Amino acid sequence: MYIYQFLNLAMSIREIAKAIKSSPNTISKEIKRNKTKTNNKYSSFERYFPIVAQNKYKKKKNKV
Repeated sequence: MYIYQFLNLAMSIREIAKAIKSSPNTISKEIKRNKTKTNNKYSSFERYFPIVAQNKYKKKKNKV
């Protein structure tokens, strides 16, 4: 949830990593791995949502 909140505050990946005491590489991978395509009336874009990330994690965990 923290990554999502920090992204909404327009914090950089390095700032987020420092705030949650993690590697910038880890934060970057988490965001890239769990982006979701969102469409609206005029355009489409990718965005990180924590609930989607959690669901992907659970789905992957159950496959093993």
